[in-house]
Formats: sequence, structure tokens, C-alpha cells
Amino acid sequence: MQDEHDETEVVVLSQQANAQLFNGTNSVGKTLMLDNRPYTVVGVLFEFSMTPKIYDLHVAPYSDIEGVFIPFSTAVKNSVLPHGRLLGWRNETLSGFQDVFNTTMIWLQLWVSFDNSVQMQAYEQRVAGYAKALHQSGRMLRGQDKFRLLTPSQWLRENEVVNSDSQFLLFLAIVFLLICLLCVAGLLFASYASRQHALNIYRAIGASKQYLIKLLLAELSVLTALGCLLGVIFIAIGLSYMELLYGSSYAQVANMNVVPVMLAVATCFIGVFLASALPIGKYCNADGLTVQR
Repeated sequence: MQDEHDETEVVVLSQQANAQLFNGTNSVGKTLMLDNRPYTVVGVLFEFSMTPKIYDLHVAPYSDIEGVFIPFSTAVKNSVLPHGRLLGWRNETLSGFQDVFNTTMIWLQLWVSFDNSVQMQAYEQRVAGYAKALHQSGRMLRGQDKFRLLTPSQWLRENEVVNSDSQFLLFLAIVFLLICLLCVAGLLFASYASRQHALNIYRAIGASKQYLIKLLLAELSVLTALGCLLGVIFIAIGLSYMELLYGSSYAQVANMNVVPVMLAVATCFIGVFLASALPIGKYCNADGLTVQR
């Protein structure tokens, strides 16, 4: 806060930028040249991933976080041009930082943290009064009564980053899984019905019911494992194609992760075994097996 107030030439680096500029060593106190000006590194961020970047949904929201962070007052003093969208209701010719600084366009996004709801309400009333004063002076002629503070989740919904599509897709995935399991059960009924003669022979030569169940479950395990392997390969190919289509930033949206893949494989095995319980129980039942001559 003091550096912000004093307009000090300091920067905070991301971990990736620190690795590129200083080989990952402790860079605090070292000097970094930006636009021919020396800046002192005062901190390095811990590695974290924010997808999407909630603080900037207009410019590459799924890209990596910024590498260098400069105090706002320092950026103004040194005329550091903003990198982002300028939103306004009229065309304006901007030729430099001073034009951007004095423009009526929106080029800043303000994020505020509150300790409690009382602070939030007081801040909201203060900003609403400021908006009303601007309206009375001839600015903000439209929408000044629509002012409201948004939480991060509300901001994502407002910009249609998060919508009901994901819930609908999850519902479709569950329905598709249930349909596949019904198909698996039907195919197993048909397969075991055609193999009933072979199962009877196994029982006739002394194989127990438990042995047949283990044998059929082993067959299902091999087939399920092969299906899962094939599915993972198709997923990897699909993600690679999407990354080629939309660029490297798509990896921030969807990528191969060990935990979800293992959960999907476990769900597949559990679903197949549940679907096979009735067919196996029917055709491995000792009372239902007779030796055909």
C-alpha cells in the first residue's frame, strides 16, 4: 500500500515470469528494466491457475495469468498504456496515455474486498451516490439506476461464462451412461444365452458356481479395460484436435487430468459390473444349469 501511495517503481512477478527472467531463483530485491526504467522486484506469486481469469473476461480469459504486476499509481506516473478493451458510447481518437487517462471510455475494472456485509453496503451506497452525482452533471445518462455490486460468481453469470449448459450436459451424460448400461445388460443376456451349453459343460465337469462367476467377471474386466483404454485414446485425440483448432489457450479449459480419468474408469467398471449382475446371476445359477445331451 505504501509503494502504491509513493508511486514507487516496484513489480511483482508471476512464478512463470520469475523462472524465465531469473531462472527461478529468489529475485526479490533485484532490478528489472521495463520501458527503459528500472523496477525493483518486491515479490513473486505462488503458482496458481485461475480459469477463467475472472478479473479480465474480455482479453484472453483462458490464458495464463499476467507475468508482471505494477502498482496503479506507478503505471499512471510512468504512462504505462493499458492492455485490454476500451468500452464507450462514442468514437474517440486516442493517441497516447494521456488521452486514455482522460477518456470517457471504460478501461479500468475495480475489484474490492470486504470484511463483512456492513462494509459492502456502505461502499455500495457511496458509489451509488457518486453515480447519481455524475448523472446530475450530465454523465451516465442511461442506466445509473441499474448500478449494483456483483460477487465473482454473479460476475461470471452476468458475462455468461457460467450457465446452465454444463448442468444440461451432465444430465445428458448420465442418461447416456444409463442407456449404455442397459445395452450392456441386454448384450450380456444374449451372449450368455448363446453360451449356455458351454456353461453347462463347465458345471458338468465339476466347475463351481463361484468359478463361473469369476471367469465371466474376468472376461468383463478385460473387455472393460480395453474399452476404457480406447476411450482415453479417443479423448486425447479429441483434445489435441481442439487445441489445434482453438490454440494453446484451450488447454486451460479442458485437459487430461489423472483424477477425472481414474474416476471415469472406476465409474465404467462399477457400471459394467452392476449391469452384469443379473445376466451372470441368471446363467450361473446352479438350478438353471442342466447338461444337454
